Amino acid sequence: MKKVLGVVLVGLLTIGLTACGGGQQSSSDGQELSVKGAQTLPEEGVEVSKDHPLVIDKEARTVKVYATVNGKYTVEPTRHGLNFHEGKYGDEALFTSFANQTNFHDALVEIEAEPGNNLAGKSKDEFIEGDDLVVSVSWDGAEKDYDISEVVNVSTGNPINYKFGGNRDNANSYFTGCLACFDSCSVGVTSNSSEPVNAFDSKQADFVGNKDVLPEDGTPVIVTFALK
Repeated sequence: MKKVLGVVLVGLLTIGLTACGGGQQSSSDGQELSVKGAQTLPEEGVEVSKDHPLVIDKEARTVKVYATVNGKYTVEPTRHGLNFHEGKYGDEALFTSFANQTNFHDALVEIEAEPGNNLAGKSKDEFIEGDDLVVSVSWDGAEKDYDISEVVNVSTGNPINYKFGGNRDNANSYFTGCLACFDSCSVGVTSNSSEPVNAFDSKQADFVGNKDVLPEDGTPVIVTFALK
């Protein structure tokens, strides 16, 4: 009887461990299969919209993200450029994304962008690495596609230079929602290599949306990331 009971207990323990580990499966390349938040898988051959918030063009090597303007940050500074609305800091970015940050990372990989993955933990004063990305913003009625530096005022005067930092695991696990940060970051999928880690928090740099260029609060915009 004791032997039978022991076998049953071992079996139950095995099932319990298997169930606990179910959310941490990995793909063949080591990436976690579980993605936090609503999935917004990249699509190709469709127009970017709220229903299709993440669109890639492999030939042109671009990723387009549907977002809206957060007018609060045309008068107040923020270090968050583009954040997924479900993320921890979804309401603290100049542009509110309807695309999941982890799916966005994978979309950049699909257009053959190479991530830097060079920042670990609190890499204070270091700079993000990775492939260069040309970032532009457009909306209905805009005179043109605006370079990101034209729609953001930076206190240092440095042009914004985005790189594909990578940081997939951090972006997914911390779930801050950061697709694009205004200073170098170990969590954001892309970030501005012109400013070091902690530039905003240490008061080295401020970033405010250019209210003389950007449309009003809540206006839909398309943020385009083009691989150089």
